[in-house]
Amino acid sequence: RSSDLEFFLPDGQVIPVESERHMCPETLFNFSILGREYTPCVKVFLDAGDEYSPSIDKGISWLTYAAISNSEQSLRNVLINNVVLAGGSSLFSGTRQRLQRELSIFYREIRPNEAMIPI
Repeated sequence: RSSDLEFFLPDGQVIPVESERHMCPETLFNFSILGREYTPCVKVFLDAGDEYSPSIDKGISWLTYAAISNSEQSLRNVLINNVVLAGGSSLFSGTRQRLQRELSIFYREIRPNEAMIPI
């Protein structure tokens, strides 16, 4: 496969990197890959008081959305419009786009008539 890589060590050993290359960043967006005990138990409640259950797997997108949703109502627009990615994991290819896409999914499921935000 063209996505597989081989790394050559100084002692001549060759280390093939296959699915691991994609699974490491994927765990950021889908904690259940690590096992049930790593799935966050953060909850978001709708204005009517019902618990919101997202349609996609929980990961950093869910934690970001939950933190914003559980903050004071007057701060939510400011927070969701000022999400900043930082650190080494933010350098994985497509991280920004995926975070924005998944935040948009959460946002639109709860507020289908409102415009979405840029990240």
